[in-house]
Amino acid sequence: MDRAGQVRRMARHGGGGAASRPSAGHWILLGTAILISQVGQVLLKLGATALPPAAAGMLAALLAQLLRWQTLAGLGCYGGATLLYIVALRRIPMSVALPCTAASYISATRRTGRA
Repeated sequence: MDRAGQVRRMARHGGGGAASRPSAGHWILLGTAILISQVGQVLLKLGATALPPAAAGMLAALLAQLLRWQTLAGLGCYGGATLLYIVALRRIPMSVALPCTAASYISATRRTGRA
């Protein structure tokens, strides 16, 4: 079988058999990515709510927002969560990982009690 045929076969069958099954580590990475992402969401919200109105100018307000420690930490959490999510996707099918991620948004909203 040529290389193109192998790639098509792997795409149809989820990567090629038992070796592509997710390990416990991949599930842990997915769960950790979701938790870190939720922490990032809370930090971004904290950074946004503590600012005064943008009366002094939109650019100044945006710069003040970006330089708050909560915003920077929230963006860092999102970046780290993205890297973990990418590694988890090596073995966990997107059709499984994406609903898990979507459910995390629902749980975060329910836990905080507000949007």
